[in-house]
Amino acid sequence: MVTGVSVLRSWFMRPTVALTWALQLSGCGASPADAVERQSSAVIYQQDDRVEALQYEDPAFRTLATNVVGAILPRTALTPVDGGYEFTGPSLETRRSLCAGEPLADQLSVAVCTATLAGHDTVLTAGHCVRTDLAELVFVRGYVLGGDFPRVATERVRGLARVLNVRDGDIASESGDDFAIVKLEGSEDVPGITFPAQPQPVSLGDPVVVVGTSEGLPMKIEAGGTVYDVSPQDYFEITSDTFEGGSGSPTFAPDGRFLGILVGGAVDYQWDRDEACFSRAHYDSPEDRGEIIVRADVLRQAWEVGVQNDRSTSDEPTCGMVGVHSSTAWWWGLLAGAALFWRRLDPHAA
Repeated sequence: MVTGVSVLRSWFMRPTVALTWALQLSGCGASPADAVERQSSAVIYQQDDRVEALQYEDPAFRTLATNVVGAILPRTALTPVDGGYEFTGPSLETRRSLCAGEPLADQLSVAVCTATLAGHDTVLTAGHCVRTDLAELVFVRGYVLGGDFPRVATERVRGLARVLNVRDGDIASESGDDFAIVKLEGSEDVPGITFPAQPQPVSLGDPVVVVGTSEGLPMKIEAGGTVYDVSPQDYFEITSDTFEGGSGSPTFAPDGRFLGILVGGAVDYQWDRDEACFSRAHYDSPEDRGEIIVRADVLRQAWEVGVQNDRSTSDEPTCGMVGVHSSTAWWWGLLAGAALFWRRLDPHAA
């Protein structure tokens, strides 16, 4: 019979596992997903339900998409002009080598991720969105078709100062550990997202609304998805039409309650050998898994840890477990070290 104690013991008794776990708990060591290319979202379920942000029927979501939710762009995608910047870069057709006839192919595609204001000077996004040098990226509110597009005012563009809390782990596990809390250069004049005071329950079949920059395109709102799987502890899965380039997209209940952020999913495109181009993948339902949403309560804890870390004047990102105090992580590390020592003393240890 395998008990919880015996499982823990068997893990601790493996020196490489114990050492890796100790390093991860103490906030050190690289994520095993660092060397894995991640598909940021997935396919189209039945039909593409994405709507241009300024054309969405609910004014509350239109406001969110233009003032609270923004795009993470490379600085090279912004050309200075009088009073602000102009978005410059390839079309989606060029960037993704799309087949002829694919919708939205002629739109500009320069976003690398989506981010959401939390407070006046921090944003939430996926952990894998900040692997590159932050100096190369900016957060832009107003990456939406309509109005002055492709121009944006200077005050709507902020540099990314530093990472306050990040987990860039394995989204295939049940930890859902893919998020980043990032400090902005300067502060915005809007308050940002409201975290729920209590964990938000979701049930199978619940409708969801996703706001984001899937495929690097200007902000879209997608309300055709539903909750597909609620079994994991720290994330749930949905059937929304989202793609690479939309990681970090906030997900809401139709009444506006914040549920979490998009961090991954299935394969986005299918290669057409005859035409030598990519087409979007279409499914009636998920073949394996849906789009992965890290839950809002996980993000709230991560944000609180990040803000506290910032207040303590530390410029180093928190890379330990969310909500685990550094001294607690130290004790876990000490325990793992003791286990290693025990393993050397006990030749019969498993």
